[in-house]
Amino acid sequence: SGSKTFSIGINSSYQFSESRRLGTKTLTRWFRAALDINLTAGWRVLYNFQYDIQTKSFSSQDLRLNRDLHCWQGEFAWVPTGARAGYYVRIAIKMHPDIKVEQTGGSLRANSLY
Repeated sequence: SGSKTFSIGINSSYQFSESRRLGTKTLTRWFRAALDINLTAGWRVLYNFQYDIQTKSFSSQDLRLNRDLHCWQGEFAWVPTGARAGYYVRIAIKMHPDIKVEQTGGSLRANSLY
């Protein structure tokens, strides 16, 4: 059908900093990935994470589901941990996106998703 089925983005970082004045050394290493899958013509799944190699833990991750419902659009987002932890649900009319039903829980807000 010409549209992309999925995309994957991967990158990593290694950073070392030293403060002679404070006598500190900091090493930061992380791995980041983004997955975007169109399951069907109407369903899209996005998953992003950043993994801290030093602490061996996820420093951030989020999952989003989008559903195209002909003249409606649905969205669900979930951030399981961190400062933005929470969920966001929105159903809106495509032609009039200001006409919508939204629900949030935790710290996650619509404007913090992107």
